[in-house]
Amino acid sequence: MPAAGGSGRTVVLWLAALPPVLATAGVVLFSLSELGGRTLFSGGEPANVAEAAGLGRGAEVLRMLRAGQDPHVVLPIHPEIISSTVTRASAVEAAVWSRKAQLVALLDREGALADPEQRQHVLCLARDVGVDEIVAYLTRTGSASCEEGRTLAAVRARSAR
Repeated sequence: MPAAGGSGRTVVLWLAALPPVLATAGVVLFSLSELGGRTLFSGGEPANVAEAAGLGRGAEVLRMLRAGQDPHVVLPIHPEIISSTVTRASAVEAAVWSRKAQLVALLDREGALADPEQRQHVLCLARDVGVDEIVAYLTRTGSASCEEGRTLAAVRARSAR
């Protein structure tokens, strides 16, 4: 004859195991959604080429460029992508905040930095933001002087309007 406390122990064991099992299931679901590019806190797919650049999604940037989006047009960007003070930027500017020199190089290969003034603007922004890898990439073809903080202030002022 089984002990009377056997079924009570089973219930207690199940109750003790339930929180770790649920937590593990939650982590697995969160990880799968991350891998799929969507999380509870994300707004989904980037709305434009500037958002894609800010998120550092090179493949999306390339797809949007090939679809005809202009990397120099200032576009609205969700505040969680760069910051609450930078909500309007071009793709070449947003690429600086991605902190990915490879993305800046991709934009360069696609002709987005062919204009010396545009290249200078992105270089000064990278200096202001403190992205040394992008500064190093852009200064390979020559360096120009930048007024410290001026480019970043201009981008922030544009977002404040």
